[in-house]
Amino acid sequence: MRVGDIYIWHSYPRQKDGEVKDRWFLFLGEVRNDPFDDDPSIYVVSPTATARLEYYEQGGHREKHLYFCFRKNSGFGFEKDCILDVTLPPEHLPKRVFLDFESKGHIEKKGELPKDILEEIYNKILLSSAYSLIEKENIRRNLNRDLGLTGLRKPSRRRRKR
Repeated sequence: MRVGDIYIWHSYPRQKDGEVKDRWFLFLGEVRNDPFDDDPSIYVVSPTATARLEYYEQGGHREKHLYFCFRKNSGFGFEKDCILDVTLPPEHLPKRVFLDFESKGHIEKKGELPKDILEEIYNKILLSSAYSLIEKENIRRNLNRDLGLTGLRKPSRRRRKR
């Protein structure tokens, strides 16, 4: 799996409502939970995508969320219109678990995003409070190292209002 890959996880087992179903993801690379940890591949960060577009329409309960909309047949692998919501926290799991599901055929690459769209998504992630500073720094590093995306803004700590 490469940074920027779109994949579908068949029978995703970690659904919050307990229902096992297929879920769409964007792979943003590996993230260290602790910068002093010797294992650079502890977690995989992937925000999930939803086809529930009505949540994001005017009057919908997520209309003010930070998101990116992908259209069906846009060339990136999506089979229906789909929204990547970066206001919601990213999914984390041990890399060994991810690789185990991938080896069993549960994870299938469907497409990949171009650098300009990944940069736009990153800029929205910078504004999201759902991502920690460490996650943002790691995503920036992954985009730079793996795709050569340079000049990305550095994440900064949010200052508290007094």
